[in-house]
Amino acid sequence: MNTQDVVANQDTLPEDNRGITGSTLKIIAIVIMLVDHVGAVILERFPIAGTPLYLVDAVLRSVGRLAFPIFCFLLVEGFIYTRDRAKYAVRLFGFALISEIPFDIATAGRFFNLAYQNVFFTLLAGFLTICVLDEVKQKEFNIASKKAETVLRLVFTALITAAGMFAAYLLKTDYSFAGVLAIVVMYGVKEKKPESMLCGCAVLTAYNFLEAFAFLNIFLIKMYNGKRGLKLKYIFYVFYPVHLLVLYCIARLLGAIR
Repeated sequence: MNTQDVVANQDTLPEDNRGITGSTLKIIAIVIMLVDHVGAVILERFPIAGTPLYLVDAVLRSVGRLAFPIFCFLLVEGFIYTRDRAKYAVRLFGFALISEIPFDIATAGRFFNLAYQNVFFTLLAGFLTICVLDEVKQKEFNIASKKAETVLRLVFTALITAAGMFAAYLLKTDYSFAGVLAIVVMYGVKEKKPESMLCGCAVLTAYNFLEAFAFLNIFLIKMYNGKRGLKLKYIFYVFYPVHLLVLYCIARLLGAIR
């Protein structure tokens, strides 16, 4: 998600510059998200069934399935290396609030829509969930039986994950509970990057089969070199609400929204 929060330990990173950086992944995800939202915000507001535009929209939306898992992957990367998790969470929450009106008018055509909340709320719920899970992971339970301690950790993990998923479901966030679960499983296998993406995509595909296109992300993650890349700290935060406003204005100009 926000690899500029990453304070990379250079001793653990590759010494060469081959592959793609976190900033490159972020830019790719942003472009894919834009492509997806052109279909969702503009094309799908027209009666395109049975026309060539229907095929165009289907291609745009299919390609768009790659964006969210990349943001989840980068969120976990940011979580690993950020110096200040509280500040990270506050920033996610702040931009969730800032983005809500642009999201509502772009998706529902009105300024206030409680039926569907923007993706920053999903990312925030996922981030807070893995924060609590990490605290449990580090906690010493001082139980004599290793088996009992393992069971207790599993119970806490299940309950915390369920709470995060329920929060996303209750708030009706984009990708709902599946988005939070995808972040949790990516965090669970974070040391193995391709496997992390594979697991996240599997969760999302189980939620909605159309998300199967996201498995193509594995090829991108195989090229990821673990480096931060360009300093693009706020590009996604700012781009998200701005591009929704722009697309809404274009839809209005085209007469798709009245």
